[in-house]
Amino acid sequence: AEGEVVDPEENELPRKLEPFSLVNQSEEEVTLNTLKGKPWVGTFVFSSCPGPCSRITGRMKQLQQDLEGVDFNLVSITVDPKNDDPEKLTKYADAFTADLANWHFLTGDMYVIYKLIRNDFKMPVGEIKPGDILHTNRFVVIDAEGNYVDSFTALEDAEYSKLKKRINGLTTIKADVEESTETTDEKDITSEEKES
Repeated sequence: AEGEVVDPEENELPRKLEPFSLVNQSEEEVTLNTLKGKPWVGTFVFSSCPGPCSRITGRMKQLQQDLEGVDFNLVSITVDPKNDDPEKLTKYADAFTADLANWHFLTGDMYVIYKLIRNDFKMPVGEIKPGDILHTNRFVVIDAEGNYVDSFTALEDAEYSKLKKRINGLTTIKADVEESTETTDEKDITSEEKES
């Protein structure tokens, strides 16, 4: 209906991601398929960024600590793959004391990365001049099936809280069923009365 679409990009969600193949800080191939099975949060940064990247990656580190024990992955994708090789990304990860058990720092072919950001996430990205790269500050959320489901400006505290709730919602769906199988006190009382 007319007037319903405020932001067409947001209204397209959830949206299935196209397959991609990149390389992490340990030179291991990471694909959309290898990330399936767990939800993940993605950000777009680069190691020599003079702007907000250090705050974005710092927030990812906070997210990893705040949601310790939650089964999800963090994925930081460089927007400067010409300079950010696995060795540079390892140093970048070390600077934030990132726990690499569930956090990938990805690099690879610039065309693959920019296509993923522009076509699948519908976010801006592009080199303005060497060392100056336009990119989004948004944190994207992908479900366990590889669908792009949400994004947040998580440098803001209120949005960060929403991001945490969204990830928790994607990882605790199965646990809710188990809680409804408790026996009531009434049944215990009646069985005790029958015995006496």
